[in-house]
Amino acid sequence: MSSPPHTVLVVQPFFSDLNHAPVNALILLAMTMGCPESRIVFVAHPNHYEAVCAVMPLLRPRLQFRPTEVMRNGPPSRTRFRQHLAMLGGAIEATRPDCVLCLSIAPETLFAGATIRAMRRLPIAAILHGDLATATGWRSRDPRRRLFDYRSAIRVAVWAGLRFVVLEEHIRRGAEELGLLPVGRCDVWPHPIADAEWVHEPPPLNTVRPCLGFLGFARRQKGFDAFLEMLRAAPDRYEFRLVGEVTDAEYLPLPERLTMVPDLRDRTRFAAAVRAVDYACVFLDEHTYRLTSSGSVIDAMAALRPMIGPETAATRAMFGAVQTGYFPATPEALAALLQDGKALTDAARYRTFQDGLMSLRRGRTPAELVEPIVRTLDVMTRTARRTHGT
Repeated sequence: MSSPPHTVLVVQPFFSDLNHAPVNALILLAMTMGCPESRIVFVAHPNHYEAVCAVMPLLRPRLQFRPTEVMRNGPPSRTRFRQHLAMLGGAIEATRPDCVLCLSIAPETLFAGATIRAMRRLPIAAILHGDLATATGWRSRDPRRRLFDYRSAIRVAVWAGLRFVVLEEHIRRGAEELGLLPVGRCDVWPHPIADAEWVHEPPPLNTVRPCLGFLGFARRQKGFDAFLEMLRAAPDRYEFRLVGEVTDAEYLPLPERLTMVPDLRDRTRFAAAVRAVDYACVFLDEHTYRLTSSGSVIDAMAALRPMIGPETAATRAMFGAVQTGYFPATPEALAALLQDGKALTDAARYRTFQDGLMSLRRGRTPAELVEPIVRTLDVMTRTARRTHGT
């Protein structure tokens, strides 16, 4: 590999809270481990920076923090584009980086990155979380909206020469098959798991009254409606728990048999609450999670908690032939599984699922993330040097 970049500019362009703080903290930690002599400048809202440092306190002395204000999420607009361009451009002028990494993107982020690429050949990479899923499917018929939506933004970014990162191999494969990203322009960094959350000894199954948990924010796009339907049809032999929080008032009050673990903004408490359930309930819909990594799946892997939910293209892509839980092909089969009760209390089968989870989570510690991150930075900087003839 060539020499490491002198300065890496890392930008979180729109979160002003703890959203994505755990994964961002682990990516930044791996970057500082892989580039110990480099200057890592982190541009983010102060609240997000504090959330990242709360997850990984040792990052504070390793990063050069540059605070910025961010705009609330909203539809693409010229004002938002100007704000993203000013944020990126101002940070670049102030720090003179060798390369830029955007930890998340909105369409305006990609348009701003493409504009900067047109003015200077600075290498820019963007991590795509749920953005690829947003770039598929329905589009507005209004040409003014289509001109600035996610699909157009990704196309412009591809044309401008931005590099992309996704957090699962099946996402890259799907994006290339759908023609969203060209072959060779997208890298895969395994979605990292914090060492402190890594359960090494497979925990036993509660065979008397298994606890089924929904992990994370109770949102429709995460399948919370389907989870509630499953809960209402399930017999009383199961305990149900929400390990997260409700962000939509339509779900309140929660059903009496659903217990919510409160105040889980502290990551240590959240990980402990995940370890207190027996099964993680996942509802990965065909459209979104074919091109999106699931934080709930990562949390289940870390805690060695087998999963239960409907079989979808996403579950088949993520797990393949590895047994990680029960994924019936139809809603009727899922209901029958819960009514039967024998399968979910089978301790031997439960251990088989845990062995499958252990095999899937290999390579996901921050230390193991160093190599793919350094490889991406190396490709970006080598390409830039070759372009400039140095």
